[in-house]
Amino acid sequence: MKLFILYFLLFIFPSNQIDESKSLIIYFSRAGENYSVGKVDKGNTEMIVDYITQVTNIKSFKINPETAYPESYSETLEVVQNERSSNSRPKIKDPLTNIDNYDTILLGYPIWYTNLPNIVMTQIELLNFEGKTIYPFNTHEGSGTGNSISDIKKVVPNAVVKDGFALRGQDSRKSESRTNIEKWLKEDLELNLNSNSGTNSTNSTNTIADTDTDGINRIPQTNNESNYINISLCLLLLMLII
Repeated sequence: MKLFILYFLLFIFPSNQIDESKSLIIYFSRAGENYSVGKVDKGNTEMIVDYITQVTNIKSFKINPETAYPESYSETLEVVQNERSSNSRPKIKDPLTNIDNYDTILLGYPIWYTNLPNIVMTQIELLNFEGKTIYPFNTHEGSGTGNSISDIKKVVPNAVVKDGFALRGQDSRKSESRTNIEKWLKEDLELNLNSNSGTNSTNSTNTIADTDTDGINRIPQTNNESNYINISLCLLLLMLII
């Protein structure tokens, strides 16, 4: 009888933890000269992605521009200003065109002029996010999430867009920032992190094939009202059993 009750409770109150096999990181990050960091071989946002792939089993896809951004930070700002003023959609080299196999998307990007880069919008607009859950995360130097969350919601109205996680770009290479990343993964995504967080990860180089056709198990969405109903039903059933 106790075992039956336990199984029943697990059925009534399903975990909100995401399924890592049905999750994907889509991100853009720029190397070269970065503000307050200097010239780097790996962008600030990619540093976060590397750590996420160390402590989880989530694969990633990097957005690569067809025409690379300049190495110089000031020259990149000029390009970004032109993209923003013209509302252009920079072309992507080998863009991702299918996310049918994934329920949960971790969307990473730097904040440029209080918003996400236009090239990220290029990639978002190529995909069908209906029924997906998006967890945005970004690096910045004082803008926080900027206007990026509201702009993402406008482009993908049929997706659930969660509150964003923001980290200063200059802190992305500091070991103490890992605590904040882990807190986000544990509290917002309810993930059980791997114990090999001190090792180098190769997951971030995984290529996501557009030919994946496996089915998708949708993540159940819950709210407080449904929880109260479930509690009432559970208590009533227990009273009948007892």
